[in-house]
Amino acid sequence: MRGFDVISISGYGNSGASAVIDLLKADKDLQVDDKHEWQQLHQCDGIFDLKYYLVNNRDKISSNTAIKRFWNSLFDNRCIQIDRRYRKEYRKISSAYLHELIQCEWDGYSALDGREIQGIEKTWEGRVILGGLRYLSRKLGYDLALPRSKKRYFSMLSEKEFDRITVKYLQRILKLSGFSENKPVVLEQLFIYSDPLCGNHYFKSSKTILIDRDPRDVYASVKFSAKDGEPMRICRFFPSDNAESFIKYFKALHRNVTINDSVYLLRFEDLIYDTANTIEKLNLFLHTTIDVNKSGFNPQKSRNNTQFYKRFPEIGSDIRMIEEALPEYLYPFS
Repeated sequence: MRGFDVISISGYGNSGASAVIDLLKADKDLQVDDKHEWQQLHQCDGIFDLKYYLVNNRDKISSNTAIKRFWNSLFDNRCIQIDRRYRKEYRKISSAYLHELIQCEWDGYSALDGREIQGIEKTWEGRVILGGLRYLSRKLGYDLALPRSKKRYFSMLSEKEFDRITVKYLQRILKLSGFSENKPVVLEQLFIYSDPLCGNHYFKSSKTILIDRDPRDVYASVKFSAKDGEPMRICRFFPSDNAESFIKYFKALHRNVTINDSVYLLRFEDLIYDTANTIEKLNLFLHTTIDVNKSGFNPQKSRNNTQFYKRFPEIGSDIRMIEEALPEYLYPFS
């Protein structure tokens, strides 16, 4: 099986990742998904969480809960970053994936699994009732247990076993979405900004473009740019209700960023104020021939999204605090 070459465009909310997506769409040798964020690996109850409980945690009970939570996430539209046309087949592929991971299953329940009991065993009266029901169950040969028995799953795999099965699963998802193995696939947020190398071994080859932006503009943008239908100051991506929390958040995101031959750090502002030089470096990194004039990216129009923080003098004290705490991330606009 040949496998996919993937390129992840990874930002951290209001960092400008969509501008890079617009750029790469101009290259016909790339397959670009500009409609979805691919978070199957790192989202809560995603593949990384599943791997932790089946490979690293090695608790005989936790794998059951992790498997069920992964399955339930497939029916939460907020977690499914895949075209609606393919969701039925996506769940079918995911079900096959889980059953290949599962080593055994049976009807039962565990009093140690808080998600499968309803509190009845915590009282003396409850334990007496349950004991009587279990006694009758043995005598009658019928399940009278309370809570009722549920399907339970068990899996305790080696990392090699889990990864082998997961590689096949991810390739099936990419093929389901209409991608070919003959050209690199560009996906937004496939790898996370704060740990861009995590998960890249699942693909034939990978490159990650990290999108960084002046924290003053990120703070102001999140604080004052609400999505349609959302109240202002909802703090959608960052804790923008106060600068101190924002600074802690921003620092933590950057703490483990690794730059190497497969990870390229792109300043959003460089794309606007030093376009030709930045595109040249990007082409060298990706082995592409991107022509900004043939793309949907307009540097002059995007210039309006820089120094955004200056429009809001009421957050001047917050901006000064950010400047003092994060000087290495400030863009030299002058």
